Parts: sequence; structure tokens; C-alpha cells
Amino acid sequence: MPLRSRRQALLLPARDGLLLAWRVADRQLWTEVAPLPLFSQESLADAQAALLALMRSADILDVGQLALRYPDHATGLPASVRYGLETGLAWLSTPTTQPKDKFEFSPQLCGLALPGTAQTSAFRVVKQKIDGVDFNQDCQRLITAVAQLSPGQRLRIDCNRSWSLAQAIQALSPLPVAQIDYVEEPLEAMSLRQCRALHRATGLPLALDESLRVAKGDLTGSALDRLSPEQLCACGVRALVIKPMLTGFRTTQALLELCTRRPLQAVLSSAFESSVALNHYWQLARLYRLSAAQGLATACFFADAEPDPLGTLVLPPGLTHVADLF
Repeated sequence: MPLRSRRQALLLPARDGLLLAWRVADRQLWTEVAPLPLFSQESLADAQAALLALMRSADILDVGQLALRYPDHATGLPASVRYGLETGLAWLSTPTTQPKDKFEFSPQLCGLALPGTAQTSAFRVVKQKIDGVDFNQDCQRLITAVAQLSPGQRLRIDCNRSWSLAQAIQALSPLPVAQIDYVEEPLEAMSLRQCRALHRATGLPLALDESLRVAKGDLTGSALDRLSPEQLCACGVRALVIKPMLTGFRTTQALLELCTRRPLQAVLSSAFESSVALNHYWQLARLYRLSAAQGLATACFFADAEPDPLGTLVLPPGLTHVADLF
């Protein structure tokens, strides 16, 4: 699926992925497997090979056999494959009739301004990405982004681990705390100690993204679950930015449950997937009644989408409908 421009889409000319068709009696669902280049550990070829190897090694012929045998094979699968399969398995276990009020809640969306693009006033919360190439330019970009905020609008800053602690303090200290929703992954070496020092110096709330997916560290989901609310408050971590395609569906659910037990906001974030995955993320946000603005307004970056800042549904060629997941 072609994207509007390379610069607007992390230097990608198009977004590639696999669609999995699930059919049980008269029910049908599509799920998506789409690792994100430069961020996912696996390539699309790796994901496809893992899917085929699973089906062959476990002698899986239908979704019923997959449901029975999946737990024995899940550990070694890439995250995007786990997401695509676990989403379908969750759908299989969901009753076909749901309470009418289950989805009355409607989450907010967060707008996205990539380097070189303008903000939009259509959202109460806007995320500004920095590219980490030129530090002085990044600092100026943040000052400009704050100046462009509409009354009542708040800014999220996504740093992708671009700065040292000293650089982060220099770049973030001039920003008004009241207008900053959070700063996501600002430090090259993210740790509780570094986050505590940055929060103490700037007063800004922090959010975790990549830290949730590292194998070891004191900011992983399991490590955060061992911290007291007071410890979390001291280190400034206020939100978890969860990318289901890079995490897996069941791990995503575990992180969402963690946020219900700790003073943490949960933000589901797309990785430029098609609206097959975006629709599922939206349903998940509604199911968990996530109050923070969700990072799902990315469909507008596809070339075939209408230039609507709120993001229209963009489906892969030949697909005209996305079934409800829950």
C-alpha cells in the first residue's frame, strides 16, 4: 500500500504486509501481519517463513487445530506473527452476541506531525516526532510546535531515544509543563535512574515505547509491575505506548491490564498498518475504555486515503469489509 511520501512515512515508499483470512461456519475475519522496517526485529519475509513453518511443523489444517496447538509454538514466533494469529484466536473465543452497551465508549485520537509536516488543529492532543539528526533543529522544532498549539491543545513529543541525559534536559527544560502531554522515549539509555533525573530536572511526564520490548531492563512491562505507584511517580513514567504489531496481541493485553493496576495511561499506537489492524486497535481501545488519546490516526498517510486528518479507513486492494473483533 503506497504512502504519501517517503519523508512522511519514515522513509518508506509503501507499507507491506500479509492478510490472514479466518473462516468458521458463516463467520469471517481478516487479521494482519505487518512488521515495521527498522523497528520490528523480523522482516516480512521472516514473518511469512515463520507462519508457513508453524503450519507445516504442527500439521495444522484448520483454525480449531491452530487454537489447540498454538500455545506450544508461540514463544519462538516473531511479534507480528503472534499479533496476526493471536488476534484471530481471540476472535474465535469471543461470543457472537455482545451486550449492546459494550462499545458505547469512544476513545479520543491523537494527531501526528512527522518531521517536515504541519500540525493539525483537529485533535486535542498532537504528537510531534523528532528525527534526531540535528540537535539544534530538534530544539527549534519543539519550540515551534508548542507555539503552534491551539488553546487547550497538548503536545506529545516522540524522541525515539535520540538524546543523552544532558541533551534531553537542554531541549526539554524550556517547554511549558502544562502544555506537554508526555515525552516518549527521550534518552539513548532509558533506565529508572535516568528517567528519574530527567523528570526531576524538567518536571515533564514521560512515556515508554521501545523500552517495553527489550528483553531485559528495569522499564520492561514485568519490571514496571513490580514497582509501587510511588516509585513510578518518582521516575516520571505516566504512560505506556503500546504497538500491538511490534508486541503481539496477548502481550498487548497484558500491558493494558498492567495499566489498570498502576497509575499509567495506556496508548495504543499504530505502526502504519492498514485499517484491518487499525480497526482492531480501535475496538481494543473501546473494550478497555482507554481515556488517553490513542495513536491511531495514521490512515491519512496512505496515498489512497482522503486527506482527512482524522484518518479514513484504508483497506488493502480487494478487501471491502473488516469484521468486528470483539
